[in-house]
Amino acid sequence: MKPSFLAGGLAVLALSLPCAAQELDPSTLPGIPEPKVEVKGDPPRKVTLPEYDPPCPPAVIVEPTIVGIPVTGPEYPHLWADFDALLWWMKANNFSGPLVTTIRAPEDLAATVTAGGLADPNAAVLFGDQPFRRDPQAGGRLTVGAALDPEGSIAFEASGFYLPLQVERFFARSDAAGNPALALPFIDVFPGPPVETAAIIAGPFNGGVRTGFVLINNGTELWGADANLVKALGYGWFGEFDLLAGVRYLQLRDILTIDAATDGGGSTDDRFETRNEFVGGQLGLRHVLEGEWWRVQTTAKFALGDSHQTLDINGTSGLPLTAAGVTLPGGFYTAGSNIGRTHTDRLAFVQETGVNLTYKMTDCVQLTVGYTFLYWNHVYRSGNQIDRSINPALNPAFSVVVPPGGPQQPQRLNAESSFWAQGINLGFRVTF
Repeated sequence: MKPSFLAGGLAVLALSLPCAAQELDPSTLPGIPEPKVEVKGDPPRKVTLPEYDPPCPPAVIVEPTIVGIPVTGPEYPHLWADFDALLWWMKANNFSGPLVTTIRAPEDLAATVTAGGLADPNAAVLFGDQPFRRDPQAGGRLTVGAALDPEGSIAFEASGFYLPLQVERFFARSDAAGNPALALPFIDVFPGPPVETAAIIAGPFNGGVRTGFVLINNGTELWGADANLVKALGYGWFGEFDLLAGVRYLQLRDILTIDAATDGGGSTDDRFETRNEFVGGQLGLRHVLEGEWWRVQTTAKFALGDSHQTLDINGTSGLPLTAAGVTLPGGFYTAGSNIGRTHTDRLAFVQETGVNLTYKMTDCVQLTVGYTFLYWNHVYRSGNQIDRSINPALNPAFSVVVPPGGPQQPQRLNAESSFWAQGINLGFRVTF
């Protein structure tokens, strides 16, 4: 019997070889039947075994588990471009003081020195107590970027925007009866002590009637650009943070003109223009939170550099008909004492904050809507450059009746102020 059981054991071992590498629980396998032994003849003995295929356990696939942060980062576009239409509000151009007055009741404006001026209790301010009404300014912005490595961890991005010159206007003209009365208020510093008075453009004057007009135009233009390297700092359930480093350029230009004329008399034209240019280095931080169909991007930038400020003052006067055709340098608020161009450089900073919400229409095209706030701490504005203290001896409109001498006024004020712009943008993004 021993050779028979030995042969049976070898047969079972041979049939179990294909599954030998698997770790099986013996308790889960069906029992192996005992071999049947048939004895035929004497002596041969023959062992017959039933056909048996031991089962192999099914394959087990283990999926990786993601906990906390993704195993791999998001897919970054290689190229992208943003096209935005802008509707921005800008800080109004404030003025140094009232520029146009009228009178509440008819009076002979030649009767007193203070007539039409701020010291006249019968005078009312027509223009200058408040700045021009600032309507939103339309413009555009273009942003382009490119990844510098396959993972998108380093990229280059450049952006530029433009808000074209928008002119606002104040205009007042009197009728044949001199209504409404119009005057340009100023502080007369010569030959006597300073006194609030006015130059009469239209209204009852010296027993007669003057007619005329005053036209004031104010225009503002703003544009800028920046270029940055973008470095991904990290991403996870909290979104993605990027560091920005680069350069920024910004330009703000103001133009203010004041034209006044008395029919049959003289005319004056004053022009105050300021130009501010910022150039500096920039650092920024960006946060991106992204879903399947949406994306929220918040960016804060801070630039430090040079604010180059230019002030250009000019003016002309047309003398009355007694000297028709003669034009002299200097207007009403401008004279030889302040006409010219000056440049100033200041250490300044520019700060910009923006939020954009993106809806993904397709894999390559996305709609965007957002808000931007821009602040600049040192600029020249044209309305701040008007010196209301005037020496009539230096002013062509009065010099024919005032003896020479006195202080050099009006002066160049070189007055500084801050500036801000804010507004909404609507556009689309294209990625490749």
